[in-house]
Amino acid sequence: MADKKLDFKVDYSKLNIFDEYNSKDIKFPMVLSVPHKGMLFPEEFLANSRCGIDELRSNEDSFVDELVKKASDAGIPMVAMNIARSFVDVNRDKIELDPTMFYNHPHANESNIGGRRCRVGLGVIHRITAKNHSIYDGLLDENEITAQYNVFADEMLWDGVSLPKDPIAEDLELPETNAAGADVTWTSGNKEIISDKGELISQPENDTEVTMTASIGEQKKEFTVTVAGLNSLLQEAADALTIENADDVRGNLSLVKEGKNGADIDWTSHNTDVITDEPMNEDSLYDGGEVTRPAAGEDAVEVELTAKLSLNGEETTKNFTVTVQPMPEDLDTDYTAGYLWTNFDASGGYEKIFFGYSEDGLTWSKLNKDDYGNPQPVLVNDAEESDLGVRDPHIIRSAEGDKYWILGTDLHAEGGGAG
Repeated sequence: MADKKLDFKVDYSKLNIFDEYNSKDIKFPMVLSVPHKGMLFPEEFLANSRCGIDELRSNEDSFVDELVKKASDAGIPMVAMNIARSFVDVNRDKIELDPTMFYNHPHANESNIGGRRCRVGLGVIHRITAKNHSIYDGLLDENEITAQYNVFADEMLWDGVSLPKDPIAEDLELPETNAAGADVTWTSGNKEIISDKGELISQPENDTEVTMTASIGEQKKEFTVTVAGLNSLLQEAADALTIENADDVRGNLSLVKEGKNGADIDWTSHNTDVITDEPMNEDSLYDGGEVTRPAAGEDAVEVELTAKLSLNGEETTKNFTVTVQPMPEDLDTDYTAGYLWTNFDASGGYEKIFFGYSEDGLTWSKLNKDDYGNPQPVLVNDAEESDLGVRDPHIIRSAEGDKYWILGTDLHAEGGGAG
C-alpha cells in the first residue's frame, strides 16, 4: 500500500445507519441481526476508494434481510445494517483493526495485531474486496476510524430510546430500556414542567423546550422535548373547530362545549331566533345550536356565530358565518308518493346498491335502467383499501325532510370479484 495519507471525514447525519423491524410486537425472546446486507456507501468513502460500487458490493451478504423477513413478521425483532460492509463491518470486535492500514496507529508497523480476520484484510475496516483488490490507495487516519466506530456503537446503544419530536401536552412515556434490554434512567432539566418520571407538572404559557437526559450505565444522551404552551394548544383547538356545510344549514348544529386539548367553548349566536346558543339541559354536550329555518319561499338567513375558547385562563375567539336555508316547498309530509326500496345485488363481481319502486309495497319495478333496460347501480364502493363491495343498505330521511342518506356496509361476500 502506498504511503499516501487519506484524511476524509464522513457526515453521518446524512446516513440512515440501520433499520429495525417489528420492535413493538415482540413474541419471541430473541433478536435477528443482519450486519452485512448494507448497500449504502458514504460519498466521502467512494471518493477515496480505488474500487467501484460493483466490486465493493462483493463484500456484502445481499438480501439476507429479505430471507429472514418472514421470521421478523412472525414476532422476532430484527436489526439490519444499511451501511455497506466494505466501509465498516459491525460484525466485528473493535479490537479487530488492522494497524498497517493507518499512518498514525501506535502499532502501525505490527501486522500480527487484531486477529486472523484482520490479517486477511477483513477486520472492522476492510482492507480488500472479495476479489482480493485493495479498497484504499493510501493510509487512513486512525482517529477518524475510531470516531466512525463510536458513531455506530452510539447508534446501537441508544436504539429504542427516543422521545416525541412534536410538541407534547400530556405525560411523557419514557423508555425504560433500550432495544437490547439495558436499563435507561432519566433526569429532567426542568422539573417544574416535567418530572424525572415524565409527568407533566405544569403547562407553560408558550412553547418551552425541556432537556431530558437518558443514562445507560456511564453513558448519557440528551433529548430535547417541546412542551406545548397554552397559547399553542388554544390556537390548535381554534383551528380544529369547524362547522360543516356552513353555507347550507338545514338542521341543528353541533355547537360543542368542549374542543380539542380540553378547551372550553362558549358559543354566542347573533340571531337566537334562528340559531340558539343555550344548552337544552345541564347534561347537554352542545351549547345550543337548535335551528329554526325560514318558511318555504322566504330568503335564506345569514347568522353570525362566535366561539369563545378558554384553557387554563387563556382565551381566544373564532367567528363563523352560517347560512340557514328556508324550508322546502311542496314537501311530501303525508308520504303518499309510493315506496322506494334500496337493495343490493352482485354486479361485475361485487355487491352494489340498486333502487326499486312500488306503489303498493307488493309489486316492485327496478329503477335507473340503461337504454337496454338493464338496471344500473346507484351506489358502488371504489374506495381505496376497501372491500370494494357495498351491501345491506338502508335509506334514511333527515328530520328536516329534504335530505336523504343511504347507509351501507363496506363488505364483499358475494360475487366473483377478488378479495
